[in-house]
Amino acid sequence: VSDVRIQPFDLAPQWMPQAWEVSITADGKTLSMDSAQPNYSSVPTPAHGLDVEAVYVGLGSEADYVGKDVRGKAVFIFVQMGIQIGQDWTALAKLADDKGAAAIFEVDMLPGNMRYQGYPSNTKAPAFTVGSGDGFALRDLGSTRMTSSLFSTRCSMGSRWPSVVCGVSESVSTIVVWTCG
Repeated sequence: VSDVRIQPFDLAPQWMPQAWEVSITADGKTLSMDSAQPNYSSVPTPAHGLDVEAVYVGLGSEADYVGKDVRGKAVFIFVQMGIQIGQDWTALAKLADDKGAAAIFEVDMLPGNMRYQGYPSNTKAPAFTVGSGDGFALRDLGSTRMTSSLFSTRCSMGSRWPSVVCGVSESVSTIVVWTCG
C-alpha cells in the first residue's frame, strides 16, 4: 500500500446525547431505568426534566389507545425488532406523539435488559428505547409516575475527525476512522 496519509475533514453537525437519567416512582418505590437510551436525533427534555404520569399502550396500535388519555404523559409501547404489527415502531412512536405524549418509551421485548440507541423517531416529544428488564419491572410497579427524566444533547459543530485514505493502483479506497469523546 502506498500513498497512505491522514487527512482531516469537517463533518456536518453531529447529534450526541451527553447525559440522561430516567426513573419511575410508584407506591414509594423508585426504579432507575438504567437501560433507557435516547433515540438517535431525539429532542431533549426541558432543562428541569419531566414529572409526568406513565401510561401503557400495549403494542401501540390505535386500538391500544381506546379509553386512554396520553396527552402530557410518558407513553410506554412494547415493541420487538423484526416483528411488525401493521406498522413499524417509528410509526407507533409517531402515533403516540400525535396523541400528545410528553415522552415516548419503546420497550424492546427481546430478553434481557439491553441498551441500544433507536433510529430517529422524528417526534416532537423526547423518545427513548428501554430494555425489557426495565420495561417489565416498571409494569410490575403498577400505577406509576415518572419523577425524573433529564436528557441533554450537544451538537459538535465543525469538528475535525481524522480519516485515513489509502491509494491502491488507479482506484482510491477510503477508510474512515473516528473517535468519540
